[in-house]
Amino acid sequence: MPDPAPYAPPIGLTSAAAERLLGEVGPNLPPDRPPRSTVKRVVDQLRDPMLLLLQAAAVLSALLRDWPSTAIIVLVVVFNTTLGVPAAAAGRSRHGRARKAVSAHRLRAA
Repeated sequence: MPDPAPYAPPIGLTSAAAERLLGEVGPNLPPDRPPRSTVKRVVDQLRDPMLLLLQAAAVLSALLRDWPSTAIIVLVVVFNTTLGVPAAAAGRSRHGRARKAVSAHRLRAA
């Protein structure tokens, strides 16, 4: 019975070519990204859809001069942002976990 897969020549770089390219351009790793600034993390936190809804509610309650409700909503937004920004920096958020995963991959590939 003939072999069902026809012979295919090897595809890819030779070891010598791969070593030469590694020396010329370096390893195939994603570029290092500088950590995001605190201001950028705060802005990202405030752009969350739930916080945008709360900010709109705070503006609306302020326009209606319902000061106790406005104060409570603003405190909730400030509290959430105060907790969320350090969590993102420490890697406990979705972005922080992704950053840690890329760093771990970079160490394994080196």
